[in-house]
Amino acid sequence: MYCKRCGAQIDNGSAFCPNCGAPQGDGQGYYQQSRPSNYDSGSIGWGILGFFFPMVGFILWLVWMNDRPLSAKMAGLGALVSVIFSEIRFIAIFAFAFSVGTATSMI
Repeated sequence: MYCKRCGAQIDNGSAFCPNCGAPQGDGQGYYQQSRPSNYDSGSIGWGILGFFFPMVGFILWLVWMNDRPLSAKMAGLGALVSVIFSEIRFIAIFAFAFSVGTATSMI
């Protein structure tokens, strides 16, 4: 069987996951026999999505922070890199425009 929280393979009948410590019982169907549907891959695709759509990356980071930490980290990192890149680009454009404006006013 697999852990409900982290997806690690654990022994049948285990009350807690030895990997993350999450309890495995919920009172009704006590054990989960298949891999969880929210398997956390941490794919670079989430980082690329976060880079091109930083608001989406930030929202995914907030939503997945506890359930899918690897994918959340990649989406958040992509959004953060995008915002930093945009700020650097803005500063460079502003500095260039200021230098051109100053050079033309001296003539």
